[in-house]
Amino acid sequence: MGIIKTKLFTTIVRKIMMTKISFRSFMLTGITVAVSIFFAASCSPPQKANETNVNQAKPTIVEKTTSDKSEENVKMYTQLWQDIINNGKVELLDTKFVPNCVLRLASSEIKGQADVKAYYMTLLTAFSNPNFKIDEAFGKDDKVVKRWTFTGTHTGELNGIKPTNKKITFSGITIARIADGMVVEETDFADDLGLMTQLGAIPVKGK
Repeated sequence: MGIIKTKLFTTIVRKIMMTKISFRSFMLTGITVAVSIFFAASCSPPQKANETNVNQAKPTIVEKTTSDKSEENVKMYTQLWQDIINNGKVELLDTKFVPNCVLRLASSEIKGQADVKAYYMTLLTAFSNPNFKIDEAFGKDDKVVKRWTFTGTHTGELNGIKPTNKKITFSGITIARIADGMVVEETDFADDLGLMTQLGAIPVKGK
């Protein structure tokens, strides 16, 4: 189409130059040519759009999946200790801890489901009216962290300490590793000094 327009314009210009016409006639002729070219361009059918652009495939949206079960682990782990201590379901120490579980304390490390259970049962039998409150809990990947407070009445023997009938409160932080809904290991940071002080096992200075 562009070639036709150019040839038409060139032919008209040549004819004008070969004939002696006034400047006014020349201008009128030029305007006529311009209008003719514009009209021809506006009436010409539109070019087809590039099929590649029109038919471009839409980008595929891939939904992200994650194996992070932190929320599920936090819910399971916090409920586990509510059930064991507050609801007396000590059998969960057998069913929710793997056989080769590990419990790390400040001064020792306990290995194996049987010994871990024995440790916790010593605490549970030493205190009546136990109440275990989880103040805060959060998790990432296979780890769960809980900050807790334990209250109870010392009515049973605890590591050689005779019952004092004292009401005690002590707290701590536990980091646990969970796998397939089972406790694999725990690292416990408890206020043992505060507990022993309340039981009178460690004398308070000035008293």
